[in-house]
Amino acid sequence: MSKSAIIHFGERQKGDVGQTWADCSAFEREFKFRPQIEIEGGIKLFYDWWGDFLRICRSGTTLPL
Repeated sequence: MSKSAIIHFGERQKGDVGQTWADCSAFEREFKFRPQIEIEGGIKLFYDWWGDFLRICRSGTTLPL
């Protein structure tokens, strides 16, 4: 990606937690699904898809429903 995000961290709100460790094993068992893409790769794929989507929308092309 050629752009960098500007991140501004504000003060923590009441109830915010510093760290969490999610256990997704019940979800994986129930839905028989395990992610195949790491979060960084997924974010890049979404970013690329979103850019394509915006270009299509701005071009006036209609998308099938």
